[in-house]
Amino acid sequence: MNNEYVHDEGMRLTFTPAEFDVLCSQARKHKMPVRKFVSWMVKCFINSVPTEDTDRAK
Repeated sequence: MNNEYVHDEGMRLTFTPAEFDVLCSQARKHKMPVRKFVSWMVKCFINSVPTEDTDRAK
């Protein structure tokens, strides 16, 4: 099994086999393909970061 996830929008993420197993089970729970679930999860995380933190990171 290849535990490296390559996103089609230029984002390169690597997971351990244990992390990938959790991602797969969470994706099944949400009835989404793993690729779509990871994209959705990252977008939710980015949107949850307060604006002042994102401004400071720029």
